[in-house]
Amino acid sequence: PSLDVLDIPHTEGRYDLGVRTFGGNSYWVGKLGKAYIEGVQAGSANRVAVIATHFPGSGSSDRQPVEEIATVRKSFEQLINVELAPFFKVTNIEQGQSGVVDGLLLSHIRYQGVQGNIQPSTKPISFDPAAVDQIMNLPEMSPWRATGGLIVSDDLGSESIRKFVDPLNTGFDARQVARTALMAGNDLLYMGNILATGDEDNYTTVVRTIDYFIQKYEEDSAFRTRVDEAVLKILQLKMKIYPAFDPADVLSSRNGIDAIGQGQATVMDIAQSAVTLISPEVEDLNSLIPDPPGTDDRIVIISEERTIAQCSNCS
Repeated sequence: PSLDVLDIPHTEGRYDLGVRTFGGNSYWVGKLGKAYIEGVQAGSANRVAVIATHFPGSGSSDRQPVEEIATVRKSFEQLINVELAPFFKVTNIEQGQSGVVDGLLLSHIRYQGVQGNIQPSTKPISFDPAAVDQIMNLPEMSPWRATGGLIVSDDLGSESIRKFVDPLNTGFDARQVARTALMAGNDLLYMGNILATGDEDNYTTVVRTIDYFIQKYEEDSAFRTRVDEAVLKILQLKMKIYPAFDPADVLSSRNGIDAIGQGQATVMDIAQSAVTLISPEVEDLNSLIPDPPGTDDRIVIISEERTIAQCSNCS
C-alpha cells in the first residue's frame, strides 16, 4: 500500500500520485493504510509479506521520481508530523502485529529536512546511510527495525537512478549501484529492470552483480557484516511466514480452481455494498424515487471507458 500523504495536490502538468494514495490527511492515510494491511494479513492467514511505499513519503515530491531524483523540501518537523506519521502508525509493534508492515520500500528521493541543503550531487535517501540511520533511530521506528523490520529498495534500474549515477551516459555500473544501496541500509534489492552498460540483458547484469557481491563478501569485512545483517532479516521474515521451508506449504491446491471467476453472486454483493448514495438524501429517497428502474427504463452509464457489453445483444 502507498502511505504517501498527498497534502498539497499538484497543479496541472506536474507529477501527482492521485488515487494511488489514501488521501491528503496523514491521520486518515495511516488509519486506512493500517486497515488495508490488516485485510491482507487476514485474507492470507499472515502468509503474505506487506511492504508499504514510498518511505519516508513522496506525496510532496517536486517531480516524477521515476524519471528524475525528486526532492521533498520540508523541515524535519514537517516530515515527522505529515510524511512519517502514517508509517509510524503501521510500524508500532507495541500494539501487537495486527496492521504492522513487514517492510518499507525506501524511495529514491532527497529530503531537505533530513539531508540539509539539497544540491544536484545530493544522494537520494536510498543511497544515504546517514539519513536512513537518522530516521530509523527515531523512537517511533527503532523498535520495529530492531525486531526484524525489512527495508526494500525501490527500482535500482529506474531512469532516475541511471541519470543520477551516470549523467553523461558514459557507463552505468550496476554492481556499484547495488552495493551502494545495500550499504545505505536496504536489505532487499529490487533489480528487476537493472541493466549495466555492456550487458546484453537484465539476467546477465544480475548474475554479474551476485558474483561481485560474493567477491566483496570474501574481501571486505564491513560488507560481509552488512550482508549477514540483511540476509538474517530476510530469513527471519520467511520463517515468520512459513516456519518450514517445504514446497507443500507454498504451493496451492488445484481443488476448486474451476470455480475461479465464477463467483458472480459474490461480485454482485460486493458491488452493491460498495455503492454510495450521494443524492437524494436517504429520507427523501422513497418520495423522489419510489420504484427501482423498470424493464423498459433507459439508464445512462457514464464511465471513462467501457470494455464489456451490457448484454449479449448490446452494441
